[in-house]
Amino acid sequence: MKEISYHDRASALLFEYRHINNDIVFDAPLELTQDGIAMGLGVSRGHSNVIIKRMIDNNEVEVVCSSIKGSNSSKKR
Repeated sequence: MKEISYHDRASALLFEYRHINNDIVFDAPLELTQDGIAMGLGVSRGHSNVIIKRMIDNNEVEVVCSSIKGSNSSKKR
């Protein structure tokens, strides 16, 4: 049986949020951040960065800055 790659798992994880508009300024879910993707995949933040970077380079995902829903910080991520 073939093992599912981290790339495919990240794609599936992000696909769940495809309905979210890229023009969001506030309240993006934590799961769309590098930390959230790392938690969802069960990998380190550094490893998730490598996966996300490849997806960006292949034009599979867009990078957007937004405030995080439920965060006490107004800092955008």
